[in-house]
Amino acid sequence: MKRPFHHGDLRNALITAAKELIERKGIEAFALREAARNVGVSANAAYNHFEDKDALLRAVASSGFAELAAQREDARSKASPDAWSQLTAGAKVYVQFAEARPKLFDLMFGPLGVGSKQGKTDETEPSGRKTYKQLSEALDNLVLSGKLTPQRRAGAESTLWPLIHGLAVLRRAGALREPFDVSWERMLTFTANGLGINVDEKRSK
Repeated sequence: MKRPFHHGDLRNALITAAKELIERKGIEAFALREAARNVGVSANAAYNHFEDKDALLRAVASSGFAELAAQREDARSKASPDAWSQLTAGAKVYVQFAEARPKLFDLMFGPLGVGSKQGKTDETEPSGRKTYKQLSEALDNLVLSGKLTPQRRAGAESTLWPLIHGLAVLRRAGALREPFDVSWERMLTFTANGLGINVDEKRSK
């Protein structure tokens, strides 16, 4: 069923339609023409906004990162204000996003997402850098709270992000048969020990 779009908003309408198709059918089955048809325009109209299918997919990946960043910020706003809870709330959303939106997650962290040599399709679009920045800020706040030493803070995101992402990929693939909470608590304990954080006192500041 074709859905109307507001004049001047065709670009975002195409991104939304493409995202829905990808989440339903997967990246391999995606066709720009179908996305255009779903918003009631011709493929030629779509090409006025996107050079080719890959350009549209890069925009969808950027939109996915915007969603992830917004969900992480929302989770942190609802979590306890201490630095450890803030860090873990954002990280948990990252893993849950991978399980809930697997096809979109694959696009975001594939060749047309963070691995794209073309970069962002538009300078205003968010990318995977937002995720990295949120993690860095959370680690900085742990230092400010006195729970993490500057020595252990140095470069910690370069270790912690792969750890969180690895869990997300394994959960997304269904490789871990144990309940989510078991995997999650195990990773939190490992992370706290690696950072030298006293978990029992993590909320004291």
